[in-house]
Order: sequence, then C-alpha cells, then structure tokens
Amino acid sequence: MNVNITRMKTHLMKTKYILIVLLLQNLACSEVKEKKLEDGVYIEQFEQDNQDENKYNSDNIIYTVGTKLTFDYVFSKNNIDYMYEQNGDEWELVSKKHSKEHPNAVNKIILKVQNGNAMTRVNPNYNQSNIMYQYTPFESTDMTGLVENDKNIWFHPPRRSLFKILELNPFPFVKFPVEIGNTWQWTLNIGDQWGDKRWKTWEGSIQNKCTYKVEGLEKIATPFGKLACYTIVATGESKVGKTSLKAYFNKQLGFVRLDYSNIDGSTLNLNVINIEK
Repeated sequence: MNVNITRMKTHLMKTKYILIVLLLQNLACSEVKEKKLEDGVYIEQFEQDNQDENKYNSDNIIYTVGTKLTFDYVFSKNNIDYMYEQNGDEWELVSKKHSKEHPNAVNKIILKVQNGNAMTRVNPNYNQSNIMYQYTPFESTDMTGLVENDKNIWFHPPRRSLFKILELNPFPFVKFPVEIGNTWQWTLNIGDQWGDKRWKTWEGSIQNKCTYKVEGLEKIATPFGKLACYTIVATGESKVGKTSLKAYFNKQLGFVRLDYSNIDGSTLNLNVINIEK
C-alpha cells in the first residue's frame, strides 16, 4: 500500500513538473521573440498567437500607458512668430502676438499614450504603441505610433495642418546606450499627400534619409527645473531639400524639447510644459 502511495506521489510530481515546463514554454512564447531592424528602428517581434493588445506597451518605461505630455509651440518664419488657426478643414497662420484675437488658434499640443492597440483595426500587424495627439482648444485628434524598448525610442511627431511640415524632418529618435559621439541612420518614404504649396510639393513618393548624432550633454531650463539632456542633432535629406532637428533627451522624462528647421527655412519649436502619469 505504501509502495503504491509512493508511486502515485512520484507520478503526480512528474506530472506537475511537466505542466510547469509546458507553462513556462507557453509563457516564453508570449515574450518578445526578437527585435527586428526596420529602416533603422528596432521593433519588437512577437509570436503570431500572442493576442495581448498591450504587448507593445508593457515594457515602456518613459512613455507608459496613460502618460500625457502637453507641448507649447512657436512657428517662426521671416523673423515673425506664428501659431495657426483652424477653420473647419482649412487653416492659416496668425501672429502669435495677436493670437488671443483668434479663438480658433491652436495653442497647445497634447500627446497621450493609449491603452491597447486600436490601430490593429486598420493594420492587423501594427507593431507600435498607440499615441494620440490632440490640438487644443479643439477635440480633433490624430492616432499614430511610438516605439520604446531597450534598444531605442522613436515616435511620430504631430502631423495635422501646419504640423504636416514635420513629415519631412527627422523624427524624434534615440538609440541606447546614449553616449556622446554615437551616430545612427533612419529612412522614411514620404507620399505626396504631405506636400503643401505653403512649403513644398512633389509627385509620388520620395525617400528622406536621416542621420543622427549625440552631440553633447547640457542642462536646460524647463518647467520641471534644470534638466540634464543629451542633445541629439539630426539631418534629413530628400530630393526636395534638407531639414534638421535638434532634440533634447532626458533619461527620466524623454524628449522635453524639439527644435525643427524646416524644408522652407522656417523653424518650429516644441517644448514640453506639463507631464501627467
């Protein structure tokens, strides 16, 4: 009788061990299989049967789900500072100095990291965290993507109305580990829907080749006090011309300032003025 009990216990222990091994194997399948380099950006790759809608969000450290960043901005051309006014589907520049006289002038840009992955409704293979831009005082929003993992952080800038001009600039992008002197590249094919007679038009698709370099580490004044930021200088070049970006990256807060030099000689500066977690 005791022998049978011993054999039964041994059998149960073996069965339990096998179940644990199978469970660990299944869990391993739900982890990131690898990180694939796509046009210069490392993207997380998962097994096809992984249906977790937050799989691209779960390892974010800076841009976690629910994070809300508020930017102010200044668009400058020919030594005049502008904002833009939205009227239905149309928009026009208005002097920043007189923007209070324009109730439809967009004064803030809000970026919010979204829960889940709504973009899979349009593209089942969408492999980025979802971010939403809101153009205040309006309720209108744009949904786009962000990549954050232990290899890099990269994301789309706002790209509605005036901000469509930023499609021709290098996007915010940092590779890890961040060290002064590091360089990397990224390329983007840009369709002609991003053109505008107010800056540049073209037909078909063009390729923008971007080169990035960590130029230094400096302390800058922000609403959160003086922050140590790596300065990342990037240039973009396509057949329609050259653009650039100087980005200020803080290891705890991410990109806190973005200074763009645009295709038409104008500049557009975005500064984070509030962060909510």
